[in-house]
Amino acid sequence: MRFNDYVNLVRVNRAKFMLQNYSMTLKEIAANCCYTDTAYFCRVFKKICKVTPTEYRARSLANKAKTKMGTVRLASLAERGENTARALALEKVT
Repeated sequence: MRFNDYVNLVRVNRAKFMLQNYSMTLKEIAANCCYTDTAYFCRVFKKICKVTPTEYRARSLANKAKTKMGTVRLASLAERGENTARALALEKVT
């Protein structure tokens, strides 16, 4: 791995975190990750992650919503009985 590849990997990992946790525009995220050209940022991001930044954000938000719903469901089952929640947790893992 060349130095430039490593720097791009670090920048893209930072961008992934920002896409998941902040509602900033792609231009703002690119600038915060030291990319002056948003199109170049998107090209590098897609080369490393195999999806565009917009697709990554959409998938991340969808996964976050699914996880949140699963947690809420487990919590409500825990109120009804510990064995039921445990059985559902085991079902979800397998």
